Amino acid sequence: MIEQWISSGMTQKSFISEQKINPWTFYNRLKKYRNQFSQNNFLPVHVQEPVKEKEAIEHGLIEIHYPNNVKLVISSQTPIQTIKQLANL
Repeated sequence: MIEQWISSGMTQKSFISEQKINPWTFYNRLKKYRNQFSQNNFLPVHVQEPVKEKEAIEHGLIEIHYPNNVKLVISSQTPIQTIKQLANL
């Protein structure tokens, strides 16, 4: 259910409403989902559509999507060390 929500791109509230899920059930499963990755501090990466290198350069942007629905958009010229720090927030 949680991976379905992540891939949907919807807010938690919209997903819960559309799927007619009890909010407590959703949040309980979300907590369990996050806890299974807490040992190594990594969450799975979901790629919705492959981006061609040329397109990425033309747009010049990198998007980082956090599990709490925060989306961070940064320049593709951002130093890799900064990106690593942002990815680990």
